[in-house]
Amino acid sequence: GGANISTLSFSSHAQEYLQGTFERSVAPLGGLSIDIFSPRINQRLSFHAELLYGQADYLSFYSVRDRHHTNRHYVRIHTETLQIPLGMRYQFPERKFTPFFNAGLTNHYHVSRVTSWTFERQTDDVIQTYEDPTAEIARHQFGLWGGAGFSKRISTAYDLFIEGRYVHNFDGVSANESTQRAHPSISSFQILLGIRTR
Repeated sequence: GGANISTLSFSSHAQEYLQGTFERSVAPLGGLSIDIFSPRINQRLSFHAELLYGQADYLSFYSVRDRHHTNRHYVRIHTETLQIPLGMRYQFPERKFTPFFNAGLTNHYHVSRVTSWTFERQTDDVIQTYEDPTAEIARHQFGLWGGAGFSKRISTAYDLFIEGRYVHNFDGVSANESTQRAHPSISSFQILLGIRTR
């Protein structure tokens, strides 16, 4: 388990209501991992795969004023995501605290995507309000990840580990045809803590 600290952004070509800066999301993260070693090739190098589950909540506010109106945009995007990182892990020779690093590709599958957009247009003292579920993120997002950490032997069968990891999803074309040019991307810093078998 651990913590996922993520930020959401859209391209500069996105619609006006997506031009605001989204607040950073901080949420718990949990899951399982497996390492497959091939001693004939390298006993310190392994194929590493994970299945992680987490949620994120992104909020933004953006205001634009012209000669006649003031437009205010309130956007909320909530996701529940299965993350499937695949890569290679290298572990250094064992010591009291054994360092390791890993990197690879990741597939994020958004199990749930809940979006809302509230638009206010103020003309003098008159405010009109509209609401619309939009700015939808694609069901799948692909990206790169890399991390490093330490493990400590706690018994003959188990190690305790901690890892810091950076993840960037660069392929996030909006699933809503009206916002295809928005190109959302998510960047995350993850802190992972767990126990693995030796």
